[in-house]
Amino acid sequence: MKRVALVLAAVLAMAVIAWARTWDFDASADPLKPGAMLDLSYLNEKAAGEKGFIRRSADGESFVDGKGDPIRFWAVIGRIDTGAGETFTDEQLERHYAFLAKRGVNMKRLFAQMYVNQEGAKLENVNEKQIEVLFRNIAIARKHGIYVMVCPFWAYTDVPKSWGLGIEGQPWGGIFIDERMQKAYRGWAREFYTRVNPQTGLAIKDDPAVAIIQIQNEDSLFFWTFQSLKGPWKLALQKRFADWAKTKYGSLDKAHQAWQGAKVEGDDAAAGLLGLCPNWEFNNAQTGGKGRRLTDQVTFMAQLQRDFYAEMVTYLRNDLGCKQLLNATNWRTSSPPTLDDLERWTYSVGDVMALNRYTGGVHKGPNNGWRIDPGDQLQDQSVLKNPTDLPAAIKQVAGFPFMLTEVAWVSPERYQAEGPFLMAAYQSLNGLDFACWFDASSEQWSNVPLATFVQVKGQHPMFKWNGLVPQQVGQFPAYAIAYRKGYIQPAETVVEECRRFEDMAARKIPVVAEKSGFDPVRDSGDFAAESSVKQELDPLILLCGQVKVKFDAPPSQTRVVDVSKWLSRKESRVSSSTGQLQWDYGKGVCTINAPAIQGVCGFLNAGGGKFTLSDVEIESTADYATIAVVSLDGRPLSESRRMLVQVGSVVRPTGWEEKPATFDVDGKSVQGMEIVTVGKSPWQIMSVAGNLSIRNSILRRGTVLDVNGYARRELPLKTENSTVRLELPQDAMYVVLDEGSERK
Repeated sequence: MKRVALVLAAVLAMAVIAWARTWDFDASADPLKPGAMLDLSYLNEKAAGEKGFIRRSADGESFVDGKGDPIRFWAVIGRIDTGAGETFTDEQLERHYAFLAKRGVNMKRLFAQMYVNQEGAKLENVNEKQIEVLFRNIAIARKHGIYVMVCPFWAYTDVPKSWGLGIEGQPWGGIFIDERMQKAYRGWAREFYTRVNPQTGLAIKDDPAVAIIQIQNEDSLFFWTFQSLKGPWKLALQKRFADWAKTKYGSLDKAHQAWQGAKVEGDDAAAGLLGLCPNWEFNNAQTGGKGRRLTDQVTFMAQLQRDFYAEMVTYLRNDLGCKQLLNATNWRTSSPPTLDDLERWTYSVGDVMALNRYTGGVHKGPNNGWRIDPGDQLQDQSVLKNPTDLPAAIKQVAGFPFMLTEVAWVSPERYQAEGPFLMAAYQSLNGLDFACWFDASSEQWSNVPLATFVQVKGQHPMFKWNGLVPQQVGQFPAYAIAYRKGYIQPAETVVEECRRFEDMAARKIPVVAEKSGFDPVRDSGDFAAESSVKQELDPLILLCGQVKVKFDAPPSQTRVVDVSKWLSRKESRVSSSTGQLQWDYGKGVCTINAPAIQGVCGFLNAGGGKFTLSDVEIESTADYATIAVVSLDGRPLSESRRMLVQVGSVVRPTGWEEKPATFDVDGKSVQGMEIVTVGKSPWQIMSVAGNLSIRNSILRRGTVLDVNGYARRELPLKTENSTVRLELPQDAMYVVLDEGSERK
């Protein structure tokens, strides 16, 4: 019966796609002319960096501008190491950055590549084209009040033989080990950061429009790529580990005695080598000699990785004179519960913590890493029903800002519209400083991005990675202004876990971890002996308030607030400690109820169809939608003279078709959908029927806007007992409500 029910549910989902009322999303270029009723570019500085360099706040945990005033960023990422970035003219870049600023963006992470990896290039050659493109982007972004973060290196491209490293394939881990690569990196960095940008008259190192410099993207000795380490780099690491063990124990014989004879493949005392345990052995604490050996290897690797970052921070800051905030990298580990804290400890020689974190349902297909083909299989998974998948549910490091340098609800996930709503809400709550939405490399809107150079089953596949779409950047305005202006109340700290390096190196279980396997009866022996908490905390606590880890502090000082009044597994609900965020993950509904923003997100029909907030009542039986009312003038909604009503829903290409399917995922049979037809432009937005009541006696006019923020038509309002009532337009995302006078 259960299988039949699942199939019926899938059939109904397909029926909704076929029968739901939709409207065409006009992805025409934004003319960027005066007169738009929705334009958030006024939030930005007239020129990024006009007040000086971005700095850390007094407590180290957030950002301030050059005058010391708090500043928040709504951010995107764009790649300039691909054709689009390199072929943009200055006029295209002007339109691009104006488009972003209008939608509330004031930070862009520019992803470049410093090296030249074509065969025949030398290791030390710098990528001249990328320098030129980076310079142009910085110069034009600054004019629109958009700060820049530079990410200059990612070890994902194959190494040319002409580099002379004796390595084939991708150089994962090499930057930590090979002194030739480190020397080359320093040379690349010198060219990138000390050359004067002819368009600004400033070198990057002296340009306050550049807020943050990353050392590298997505690499770590504690990720699964470590197991592919081979050739001269593996031997070099084995030699270094042996030298480290000799220093600690006096000789390799004494090291083996301390390890009670525990051997590892690759041990060769005569050659001065110690074998390296693979990552999967780091994932649990172990006792005895093998456990001690593992702890020594993890300690050695953590110190090696941290030392590399410390050397590069010193080089960038002191040798080159870079005045920006510095970040080591942004990666995860092979075992988040046992290794993530240690990974971030290695970053703590820099100024800012970072992580790349995506979410989305199952997408299975031969090219699912980069495109969406007919025949691919899907299983949509709303974060609203899987709350620990929320990218903003992060345990942060005390004393440091924390940023997500990449985030997205990855296509073809059906429920992408919830992303900006949830991120703005929970970034505000827990102090996550900003998230870079992936990917903003197109000039403006991206209509359905088809791979026209290839066909599958007679259709052109759809590109997977694009953020300039209605379900992502189209949902920015309401949530960008709410986050940047601090409309949602920050929470108190509900957990501050104090950790010592030796416990992290021994893979002791933290009291709370992101997406951990919550186990209320976990063996207390896996925790630090002196910890004041002997049981793993429910990871949903990350949605109640701020959760932090403090390094080099005694575990006995760990503090945990009782969150039982905010969190109930039995009732499938979790609330913020502030009371402004309520999440029923059983029904898949989340509400924001703050003075200047109120709204609901999720499966509205399942949630009862009626949501009564402090000043707003929302009635809608939509299967899935986001509806928010946000002040545009900074006043509480009850007093606001100008506000935005914003609606989001499911978005699919014209002609998109699915059918029920059963397929295998990690050895398990799952019920989902198979793509029959990918479709074509334009995007189809599923209409959301509903009514709003807003307690406000000032509002007199409603204006339906087009997708670029320009007035389309008047929307009738009814006023009764100091309450404004309106029917949601079923062919628009934005409505501006005001007192009827011209915008000032």
